[in-house]
Amino acid sequence: MSASLDSGRPEHSRPGLTPVKLMVLGVVVVLVLVLLLGLGVGPRRQAAQKVQENLTTLGQSAPQVTLIHPRAEKSDHPLRLPASLEAIQAIKIQARVDGYIGHWYADIGDRVRAGQTLADIEAPELQQQAAEARAAISEAEALVAQARSDARRVEAQAAQLKADEQEARATVGQQQAELKAAQSEADFAKVSNQRWQKLVSDRAISLQEADQRAASWKSAEANVRAIQEKLLAARSRVQAAQARQLALRAEVQSAEARIDSAQAQVNARGAALERIAAQLAFTRVTAPFAGVITRRSIDVGSLVSAGGDKTALFDLARSARLRAFADVPEGEAPSLHAGLRADLTFSEFPRQIFHGTVTRTAGALDPTTRTLRTQIELDNPGQLNAGMHAEVEFALKAAPGLVLPSTAVLTTPSGQKVATVDGQNKVRFKSIELGRDYGQEIQVLQGLDASDQVINFPPDDLNEGEQVAR
Repeated sequence: MSASLDSGRPEHSRPGLTPVKLMVLGVVVVLVLVLLLGLGVGPRRQAAQKVQENLTTLGQSAPQVTLIHPRAEKSDHPLRLPASLEAIQAIKIQARVDGYIGHWYADIGDRVRAGQTLADIEAPELQQQAAEARAAISEAEALVAQARSDARRVEAQAAQLKADEQEARATVGQQQAELKAAQSEADFAKVSNQRWQKLVSDRAISLQEADQRAASWKSAEANVRAIQEKLLAARSRVQAAQARQLALRAEVQSAEARIDSAQAQVNARGAALERIAAQLAFTRVTAPFAGVITRRSIDVGSLVSAGGDKTALFDLARSARLRAFADVPEGEAPSLHAGLRADLTFSEFPRQIFHGTVTRTAGALDPTTRTLRTQIELDNPGQLNAGMHAEVEFALKAAPGLVLPSTAVLTTPSGQKVATVDGQNKVRFKSIELGRDYGQEIQVLQGLDASDQVINFPPDDLNEGEQVAR
């Protein structure tokens, strides 16, 4: 069937490729290829040659550098640092006695005056101790009174004995006088009797008269003996009075000792009562200074005890004047001094500036942060609160010097240097002395002139006297 279809198509004659045509076609293809090859290799060869020339030129030319001039530093240098506010005085009011809260009269945010009562503490044990101390004092005072009464009684007895002694002594004196007179009479009667007895023997007088003289002598002798007995009795009364007085003196001393002992008990118990009374005074909790209550930690019935942070009743702050603390970097620390003005701003009051004054510094740098703790004080117009975050600005006086970008300073083993360019475009290194570090800029105190041309971002491979291009 295919034979029949093929036989139905008309046949077209195809021109044949003769050998001459094939040769011509090959020559044309070769010429085109040669032309294309020439057009590609030439530019590439020229580009390579150009690159080689540029590399040679770059290797032989001076390095390109950026030059800057140091600028003179301003006389005032503002320093801004974060700070935090604190009350000028803040304390925790603690209990001074054990007990429980009976009443409280101040709460957070209340402004109180000095001496104002903040709370009452009930202390029944202290009150009981005070009652016992008063009873003990009364008992001791009664002992004092009894001892004084005994002393007065003994002193009265001693006075009576003294009078008895004096009376007995007077009796002794009288008896001694009577004894002397009686002895004289007895002696006279004896002599008379002897005479009369001689006269009787001589029969000059009667026996009756002699007997009368003898009786008179015996009577006088009896009178002497009677007076002597009375004298002995009077002397015994004197001695007895003296002995009794000695005993009474001992009793007086004992009574006085009892008085002193009882009085010492009165004084000791009185001191104990004063101590208890002083403690009872602490049951009235008062504000030590005028301020604001920032915290109340108690309620009615709260059990409190004396001493310890856990027994804080109130937190009190005096916020009419505030203080702010800022940590000043080491480089700026020498410029700070008491009395330096400081301006504080707060994000809560963006359009207001609050003026304060530096009052003191820590006097030593923090070894970890290398900063100086600085205190600023300011008056509180009523809108600031302790704990607020602030930004403080100090207007520091700058030392005379120049300022350069930090990127222009080189640190070498021999110190800080800068690379300058002279009039012949040659590098000249200069040693410099640095001052304050402002972050992106740094102060130069010595070694540099304002007219010097300084290389910014100096390459590490720069050498002294090397030629550079501006």
